[in-house]
Formats: sequence, C-alpha cells, structure tokens
Amino acid sequence: MMRRYFPILLLALGTFGAGLVVVPSAMAQEPQEIVDRMVEENRFGFDTGVAEVHLNVTDRNGYVKKQVLESKADKKGPGGMRRALITFLLPKDVTGTKFLSLESKDGQDEQWLYLPALRRKRRIRGAAKQGRFMGTDFSYADLDFGDLREGAVRKLPDGTLGKKKRPVWIIEVVPKAKTGGYSKIVMWVDQSFYLPLKIEFYDRAEKLQKILSVLKLKKRDGKPYASKIRMRNVQANTSTVMEVRSLQEQKDIPDNLFDPSLLAR
Repeated sequence: MMRRYFPILLLALGTFGAGLVVVPSAMAQEPQEIVDRMVEENRFGFDTGVAEVHLNVTDRNGYVKKQVLESKADKKGPGGMRRALITFLLPKDVTGTKFLSLESKDGQDEQWLYLPALRRKRRIRGAAKQGRFMGTDFSYADLDFGDLREGAVRKLPDGTLGKKKRPVWIIEVVPKAKTGGYSKIVMWVDQSFYLPLKIEFYDRAEKLQKILSVLKLKKRDGKPYASKIRMRNVQANTSTVMEVRSLQEQKDIPDNLFDPSLLAR
C-alpha cells in the first residue's frame, strides 16, 4: 500500500521530518521500502510550526505574480493526523484567503477554502480537486494528504541527478484510482536522505504534464529540507516557484485554527 508520501506542497510548507539517519542504499532496494522511508523522513520540510512562504507564479506570457503566505501545521489531529492551515498575506486581492487541510485515517481527508471577499467557505471535493490551487501550478489534489495512498510501485534502474551527480533511486508509481489527475508519477529519490529531488507527473493520456524540481536545500538543526522548489507545467508553459523564507518551530498552535467552522475569524 502506498502511504502518505503526498502532498508535495504541504510537505514543503508544514510537515516536519524526523532526525536524519543515513542508511546504506543496499538496505532499501525494494521500491515500497524506499517509498515508506521517504514518507517517514518527510524531507520536504519540518514537523510542527509556522513558515513564511513566497510564491512566484509565471504565466505562459512570462508575467510573474508574487504571493506570500503563512503556513501553520502540526500532527495533533485525531490519532496524530496532520493538519495544516495556509493563510495568504499578499497580494491584497487575496489577503485573508485561507486553505485548511485535515488528514484522516480513513482516507477521506478534508480540504476547505475560505474566501474573505465572499465571506464564505467551501469544501474542496470530487472533480474540484483537479483545479489549480489559487492560480498556481499545484492542484488541490497535490495538496491532499490522502492522495495516492495506494498504487503499483516499481523501481527503475538507479541513476544520478544534478551537477553533483547525487545517487538516486528512480521510482514509478501508478495510482490505483482511475479517477485522479495522473496516470503515473516518476520520482528521483536521493539515496542518502530519502528526499525526492525531482518528480514527473503524467496526465490521464500518459503524457508528461508537470515536473517538480528541488532547487535549493537547507539544513535546520542538522536536518536537510527543501527550501525552494519549482513546479513546471510543460503543457501549459507555466511555472510556480515556492521558497520557504522563514520557519519557526511552534508546538502550541491553537486547535481552533484547524476548525472549519471558525475559518471566518
């Protein structure tokens, strides 16, 4: 079973990793073992706290729209499930917009979007999850804690990636669900600390649709995390660059921030 290696954006914004433990690649040759360890390490970010994130969204004509958001996240939902609240700070036309994601053990994860201009919230579900998240190149499905929990996992020949030629495992995942946005996903996973450095997303027609690349790595308390990533839609010729500008560990985030009925506050 494929377990919670997604979502890409929320992993980058609000899920903290465990301590770094380097394991020789020979100990993790099975593809499911690699994926499980990648989930466990959560190398896209941090575990509990607050982050300020900057987004540069480039359209097909080269126009760049800048967005600034704050992410608050923890793992104190029922049964230790993850929960994350994203609040847009800039630009002014989206200030106060909130996105809430609540992980659930039964796979029915909740997503809520609050639009202050309309003074209303709506739950994101069904086909709406394939839509673009706030005009970025991430879909709502990319932000779903429960997306792609199950799938056929296959290990391709090992390779290297980047100027430093980092050794990587190349893992292909074919989702079990036929109603999702992708026919398959291919990941280049660093063999030292189990971070996917590159991910290719293929549409339902099995054509390459999007490429996620880690552009910058940083360390916090000796633990590496992806501080800058880019999602590029090769079909639409658009891209979104996301950079974590600051992050603070905070273990006492109020529970009411993750209550859908209180998003208007």
